[in-house]
Amino acid sequence: MLFKDIVPGPDSSQPADLVVAGNSLFFRGYSPIDGEAQQAWVSDGTPQGTVLFRDRFGGPGVWSNGFDPPAEFTELDGKLFFRALTPGPQGCFCERQLWVSDGTPGGTRVADIPSDANSGVHKLRVLGNRLVFVSRSETLGEMNLWISDGTPAGTRRLHSESPHSIWDSYFVTVVRDRVFFGLQEQPTGSGL
Repeated sequence: MLFKDIVPGPDSSQPADLVVAGNSLFFRGYSPIDGEAQQAWVSDGTPQGTVLFRDRFGGPGVWSNGFDPPAEFTELDGKLFFRALTPGPQGCFCERQLWVSDGTPGGTRVADIPSDANSGVHKLRVLGNRLVFVSRSETLGEMNLWISDGTPAGTRRLHSESPHSIWDSYFVTVVRDRVFFGLQEQPTGSGL
């Protein structure tokens, strides 16, 4: 049985990244309003309560520029973490940052973590009661693996300082209580 046709007609919304956090279902999918751009959606479990995320929570940055939709919805301790674009200079949505939502409009915001850990965020993974992610360090100019409990004091680089850099962020996975990732070291090269 079809729950709700959010893109009426023969086209599909192609829902993906379905995650329950709190009392809501979050996912991304195409919107009939935005055409080619995938958007973040939220549902309270009813057809009429299934709406674009920005319509329920509003706020800048919780939408797509058509090329980089909000994604990697990850539940941790009842909160939703995800990556989304944030306004940059001259109003362009060009900075991918870590966002967090507790399911309320006031609780949906850019995550309160150090700015050096919140640029080009991707590969969100849960490790116990913390979040592991890859981010570009503004001061070091390279990709690094970070771990966070969602607070500035609880956010740190997971591996040692330069000359180490994540060399292939596709290799980030959690197995039990360990995180595995690709690492580029000088002069020895890359490894797991």
